[in-house]
Amino acid sequence: MTQEEIAAALGVPRPTYANAEAGRQRVTVDFLWKAAVVLGVPLQKLVPEPLASLPLWAEPVDPVTGAAPTSFGYILPHESPKRTSGSGAA
Repeated sequence: MTQEEIAAALGVPRPTYANAEAGRQRVTVDFLWKAAVVLGVPLQKLVPEPLASLPLWAEPVDPVTGAAPTSFGYILPHESPKRTSGSGAA
């Protein structure tokens, strides 16, 4: 399939699809789902590593302790918010 054909099947302009394919544009889960259906591939094939290597039923774990998380903040890498000394935040 050409980019034009895939874009038409997804209902987006060809440049939008081309940018998504090249990783220059973020896409929604809905876009990925539709693309997987159009291309006839599992959704995991369209997700960058390391997420594609996880089984869909994998339990999230805290990357530091290996324990099950108490909040979803542990599922994806993140940075703690930086606090300034004069902000009054507790």
